[in-house]
Amino acid sequence: MNTNDLQAVFDAYFKQAASSSQQLLGLEVECFLLRPQSPPDTPVADPEFVPFQPLPMEGAASIRKLLEALAELPEWQKVWEHPLPEESVPSRLLGLKQEDGSSISVEPGGQFELSDAPRGELQEIQSALEKFYTSLNNVLREWGGRTLHVGTQPWLTPDQLPFFGKRRYQVMYDHMPRVGRLGRWMMKATSGTQVNLDYHSQEDLARKFVLLNRLSPFFSALFANSPIKQGELNGSLCNRMVAWADTDPYRCGLPEAFVSRNFQIQDYHDWTLNASPYLLLQGDRKWLTAGQSFQSLLEAPPEGLVLSPDDYDAHLNMLFPDIRIKNVIEVRVFDALRPEWTIAVPALLKGLVYSEAALAKLETWLLDFEVEQFGVFRKAAAKDGIRAEVGAVDFAKLGIRIMETALEGLGSSEEKWLLPYFDRYTKHQCMPADEVVAGFERSGSSVGRWLKKLLPDPNV
Repeated sequence: MNTNDLQAVFDAYFKQAASSSQQLLGLEVECFLLRPQSPPDTPVADPEFVPFQPLPMEGAASIRKLLEALAELPEWQKVWEHPLPEESVPSRLLGLKQEDGSSISVEPGGQFELSDAPRGELQEIQSALEKFYTSLNNVLREWGGRTLHVGTQPWLTPDQLPFFGKRRYQVMYDHMPRVGRLGRWMMKATSGTQVNLDYHSQEDLARKFVLLNRLSPFFSALFANSPIKQGELNGSLCNRMVAWADTDPYRCGLPEAFVSRNFQIQDYHDWTLNASPYLLLQGDRKWLTAGQSFQSLLEAPPEGLVLSPDDYDAHLNMLFPDIRIKNVIEVRVFDALRPEWTIAVPALLKGLVYSEAALAKLETWLLDFEVEQFGVFRKAAAKDGIRAEVGAVDFAKLGIRIMETALEGLGSSEEKWLLPYFDRYTKHQCMPADEVVAGFERSGSSVGRWLKKLLPDPNV
């Protein structure tokens, strides 16, 4: 494989430019699934007892049974992972899909994810979201189950969580300790909200990509919702981003090239070549490649390894920067949110990215920040959320400016999808993490008592 082969794969990774009028949004939401846990056999109830446990992978009330129950609805079809010839395991039910492109999948720690079909109207997104949670909760209610909408699993470690062992996850899980300290936390104990955005030319892609990368630390701050880890308030309001920051420096994060005023799409290509593959499989041989760039493997491959365009294509699909380029622009920096607030995320992005006036306004001040500042911004956002301050940069004031720009971009017809969030949180220098902290502290910093109040029995 030569440089031209690589470039051809890279170019094919991006779609043909969409028309400027096609500006769709694809929402992806994750949540944790819980089921009641029987109290310990003691004469006196333990107030510290955690009344829930994660929904297991197998059993009468499990992830598998949940998928099977949802598959009985006419709109959903099953998706399977079949064993390779050398594997002596049965086929695995991976998730569900619809004809419109919507899908349901399971993350490594049992987080449940809806990847909604691309839609043009926020009302359509909200309706699809409500339908999904109604169907999900109807099944969970039979088991006394609940959904938990925070960015980080509040009391358990990755080792204490179930593992959805599909083939790709197994590869990633084995790889993580080689490159970072918190990769397994990211995989099994975090939950996020993502949005996919359209672009209509390479120039449009580069413009939006730089602005979104520059906005990304402030997005995390505005929507921070993961202040509890291992049963404690550990001083960070967005622990999910803390986990991502120590997952894999070769494929994650916010590279300085991505916030450069002079960014070109070729810079992303160069970054992918400097990133390290998880591993390479050819026939019955396996090469562990942690810490080795794709470029170095191309120039000096281990004995027996012959890289192909398929290897590079697989590599592209396993890169996870904060803002990712594929056939869409994928914004990956938001914590999971309660369902009533989730619509604010695609609304914010629509107002900022699909409005020429908003884009132009962002460029008048967002490009003033120096490239070196964004790593500091990212750390500050993870720790202090909207109340972060870095030198003269006040995140609360900046957050209001971002929100007001988005509201102007949405216009009077759709501002209703963002304005309630702005009025409840951003305007008052608050974020969902504040409500989590307050509820936790009112419960005496007890996870058990906090969850009892947060997730009451819907049947009572």
